[in-house]
Amino acid sequence: MFKYINLLFVIILVSCSAKERVTIDPLPPNPAVLSDIDSTPEDDWIRLQWDVLTDNDLRTIQIYRFSPDFLPDPILIDTISWMNTSYVDRLTDASISDLPRIDTDWYYFVRVINLHQQYSDSDTLNYKLTHKPILESPANDMVFTDSSEIIFKWHRQGETTRLRLLLFSDSTGELIWHYDEFIFIGDIEYEKRYDGESLPEGIYTWRVDSRGAADISGNYSSGSKSKERKLIIAKNISS
Repeated sequence: MFKYINLLFVIILVSCSAKERVTIDPLPPNPAVLSDIDSTPEDDWIRLQWDVLTDNDLRTIQIYRFSPDFLPDPILIDTISWMNTSYVDRLTDASISDLPRIDTDWYYFVRVINLHQQYSDSDTLNYKLTHKPILESPANDMVFTDSSEIIFKWHRQGETTRLRLLLFSDSTGELIWHYDEFIFIGDIEYEKRYDGESLPEGIYTWRVDSRGAADISGNYSSGSKSKERKLIIAKNISS
């Protein structure tokens, strides 16, 4: 009798185990949809962004990079949480320590892996960093009593097709004003007086973005962002 019960118990366990194997999702996860690739103002880094992942059985994300000119075989550069929607490549790993970060075409794709070790790869995006524009004035944290007094000065480095001067609210990050400067041969130094609406008191952030040529879809695959500076509007400064 006991032998019969033990045999029945083993049969039930095997049956349950088989059912568990059958319920495993045989499909790989949906691939990540890459939405943007760009430079960063902090340094010569590249930021990759993708849409929120929708699968409910994900385990991790892997980031791969390659360069047709120097490293044609993709290499795994990082493994991150599946909840992330962006990644900043600082281009400092040992595999590229002897390669130039600037003027090199870097290609990326994202691999999404689920709990069952199945995976899907995103499409590939590429970006080439160019030399950052150099800000000259206003100096960081310079104070103005009126926004009409602000004169921006900067100069470019290397080749580019367009420079964009941007002014943001420091508290909200909202873009307040911008100015586009298209490049003519020989131009290196640039100057622009602020001509937007009068700015209320507060702290503002400004920088200059450099862009290469756009593709047929209007996307830019090369460029850089200058370091950022702050300026202050304080209208009630006592003399």
